[in-house]
Amino acid sequence: MPRLLLVHAHPDDESLFSALLTLRAKQQGWWVTLATMTDGRFGFDPSGRESIDTAHDPDATAQRRHDELVAAAAVLGIDELVEAAYHDSGMAGWPTNQVSEALAQRPLAELVEVVGRLIDASQSDLVVTYGPDGFYGHPDHLACYRAVDGAMALRPSITALAPVVASGSLDMLSAHLRATGARLPDWLGQGLVPGVARSEIAGSVSNVAFSRDKQTALGQHRSQHDNDLFAQLDDDAFFSVLGTEYYQVLYQGSDESLALALSLLDNTSNLIPS
Repeated sequence: MPRLLLVHAHPDDESLFSALLTLRAKQQGWWVTLATMTDGRFGFDPSGRESIDTAHDPDATAQRRHDELVAAAAVLGIDELVEAAYHDSGMAGWPTNQVSEALAQRPLAELVEVVGRLIDASQSDLVVTYGPDGFYGHPDHLACYRAVDGAMALRPSITALAPVVASGSLDMLSAHLRATGARLPDWLGQGLVPGVARSEIAGSVSNVAFSRDKQTALGQHRSQHDNDLFAQLDDDAFFSVLGTEYYQVLYQGSDESLALALSLLDNTSNLIPS
């Protein structure tokens, strides 16, 4: 049985960024381990308060996001859930980036060791995390990438993929949300995701049935306002804007590991890294 390890920063990232790949892997008989590195404590709390609100309750937020994560993992068929429980660092530039317990402040050697142990314990054939830009520069995403990067350097036979935004693929989402008067998510509204040239993408996953399950999984994280917005889209609209995931190859690994990774992707003829 091939084994996939997802290394994500926050509860809900597994649903937003890699749900379709996860569902494809489960369909093909893979064992899937999800490692969520932070507790998401700087999301919206149970009273809907943002982290900048002086009354924000980070501990209650972390507990609620744990509960949501467990529910979403069940929707995606994830076999093993590991929660590292570092503190959420918050968005780039927030004072919470500097808190010693925050993922972004932990020593790189420590995080490399944590991720390395996860790779070894799960006997991973494939690791999925963010690319060098952290998808949109989030400090916790960057910390995950650096930790995986360091761990993979010691495990050259394993392939790693990163979910990325294909250049132009978010235009439809942005236009749809603006047309409905919805608030744009921070990671979209601030132009933080310029996109990757399609010639640099190894393949994609696009499937209508998987898209419905992805929306259901994302809907488990409705305490976070962006996800509540996505959960309310009709099936066709959700599929058109979030029903395709694009992937780059970060590390090729062995021929066998790379072949297993590419077997999860559609449209892989463009790019197999040299």
